[in-house]
Order: sequence, then structure tokens, then C-alpha cells
Amino acid sequence: MTRRRVRRTPNFGIFMITGGFIGFLAGAIIASRGEDATGYSDRTGIALIGVLMAAFGVLIATIVALVMEKLLNRD
Repeated sequence: MTRRRVRRTPNFGIFMITGGFIGFLAGAIIASRGEDATGYSDRTGIALIGVLMAAFGVLIATIVALVMEKLLNRD
């Protein structure tokens, strides 16, 4: 009986969805607490900042997943 090596990789989709969700929540909280300096309505400002932070969250989560993949699959 031979032993097979198990390759461990993070699930990139889950990381990206979670990062986007956390980023959107953070952006919505930041936008709702600040003053209205954008000239947009409250909902529009929250949505714009939320979407921008969601994109940033996806980027950070993807970088974290890539680093974890490299660390977990060292030979």
C-alpha cells in the first residue's frame, strides 16, 4: 500500500465571497457614519463606498488565499 500525498488548497471562491461581503459591510458602516460630503443621497453614498470596499475586500481575500496556498503546499 502506497501513501498518497494530499494537496491542500484553500477554496478561492469562498475566500472571495467572504472578503467581498466583509468589505461591503465595512464600507457601508464607514459611509453611514461619515458626513455627506459626496453630494449623493445617503443610500447612494453607502452603496458606492460599499461596492468599492467590496472590491478591495475581494482583492485582499484573494491575496490571502494565494499566500495560504503557497504556505500549505511547500515541498
